[in-house]
Amino acid sequence: MTWRRVLNWGVFAVLVVCAILVRNHQIDKVELQEPIDVRGAEGQRLIGRNIAATLTGITITDSVIGDYGDDHPEIYAAHNGWVLAIFSIDAQSTVSDDKTNTDLVIAENTYGTRYMGIVPELQLTPGIPNQGYAGTFEIPVSALQSRASFRVTGSGNPSRDSRLVFDVTLANAQRVPALIVKKRI
Repeated sequence: MTWRRVLNWGVFAVLVVCAILVRNHQIDKVELQEPIDVRGAEGQRLIGRNIAATLTGITITDSVIGDYGDDHPEIYAAHNGWVLAIFSIDAQSTVSDDKTNTDLVIAENTYGTRYMGIVPELQLTPGIPNQGYAGTFEIPVSALQSRASFRVTGSGNPSRDSRLVFDVTLANAQRVPALIVKKRI
């Protein structure tokens, strides 16, 4: 074997090792599509790219009553062993008109918004602060003793926005037998 052949094989081996290192340290596509989390606690003002918000309250209830002024109020009750967790925020959009997108993470479970349209959702308008309900979630009663993360984004596509993540203790939430809602969306 000549010294050139040894050098060629050495360079080839170094290139293979470099290629393996580059491949193993690439960002997954999922990470590229995730929003940037801005973390805080209930009552703290969080500011993201398209939304700024303060979590102002959490209400735990067994039912929501939609009293819209007619003779037939709409009653929405949680299933047996479950309760409704309703989150209130004070929010302001900086870029676009949209409704807030929310979810609730308890341990490894992610809960989406339930009963959309029954509890009026917060409409964001650039530059105008709004107060209202941002999410209604049906969760098991056993989850009330857990810590949770309430996540809020201010655009239809959270991958292009920051996400506000409020760390909350559900055991500290206000408990009412029923929440009466007076206006429809």
